[in-house]
Amino acid sequence: MEDTKTKASRILTEWDKIIQNINEKNAKNNDNEEELMLHDEIAEYMGNNLFNSKEKDLVLEICKQGINLLLMNDIKILELCCKNLINDRDIALEAVKTNGSNMELVNDKFKDDKKFVLEAAKVSNVLGYVSDRLKDDEDIVHSSVNVNPRTILFASERFQKDKSLGIKLFTKDKYILNCLHKDLRNDGDFLMNCWIIITAHHFNNYMLLHYHTQSLIDHMGENIKGLFSQVDISLDNQNLNKQMQACFDNFKLNKDLSTELSSSQNKDIKKIKV
Repeated sequence: MEDTKTKASRILTEWDKIIQNINEKNAKNNDNEEELMLHDEIAEYMGNNLFNSKEKDLVLEICKQGINLLLMNDIKILELCCKNLINDRDIALEAVKTNGSNMELVNDKFKDDKKFVLEAAKVSNVLGYVSDRLKDDEDIVHSSVNVNPRTILFASERFQKDKSLGIKLFTKDKYILNCLHKDLRNDGDFLMNCWIIITAHHFNNYMLLHYHTQSLIDHMGENIKGLFSQVDISLDNQNLNKQMQACFDNFKLNKDLSTELSSSQNKDIKKIKV
C-alpha cells in the first residue's frame, strides 16, 4: 500500500505527463482549433472524483511536493477538492501559498482573516482576492507589494495615492505607473522623483536611460503629458536630462502661477463678502 508521500509523487508525475501531452497536442493544433484544457484533462485522469475529507494529508503533500508544477501551470488544487477540504484552514492556506489564484476559491471568511491573508501574502499574489477591509490594511498591502509591486493595483485608493509608497515601488519596478492612481500619474513632483530614480540608475547607459524615459512619458497622466510632448528622446544623455528638467521646471512654474491665481481669487472673494 502506498504511503502519502509516494502517492503524492505518483499523482504529480501523472499530472506532469498530462501537461506535456497537452502542450504537444496544442502545439500541433491549427490556429482555428480549440486548445485542450489542462484542468479538464486532469479532472478526467482523476475520474471526476474530488479529493475527499480523508485525503487531507495527501493534498497537503501534493502542495508541498508540487509547488513548481502547480504554480507554473496555474493548477488550482482547490478546484479538485471537496467542499469540506476547501473550508479546511490548513488546506486553504497551503493551497493559496502554493498558487495565489486559489484565494479566489477559498471560503469568504478566510478572505477577511488578517492572519490567514498576511501569511499567504508573504509568498503569493493574493491581494486581488481579499476583502475590501484587508485591501486597506497597511500590513497586508505592504507585505503584498514586497512580493510583487504590481499588486498595488488591487490595494485601496488610499495606498494607490500614497506618494512615498509609489516612489518605493517605482524604485523596484519602473513599469509600475499604470498600477498607481491617476492622481500620482498627474503629479509633477512625484514624476520628477521618478525621473531622478531613472537618471540615478541609468544615466551612464544610453539605451536604458532613453527607454525608461520614454516609458515614463508614455505613462504620465493626460494633465501633464502634454508638457513633455516635445522631448527629443534621441538626444544624448546630458541634453536629454536638460530637456526633461526644463519640462519639470515648466510644470512647477505653471503650478506656482495657478496657486497664486487661486490665492488671489480667494482674497477677492473675501473682499466682496466684506
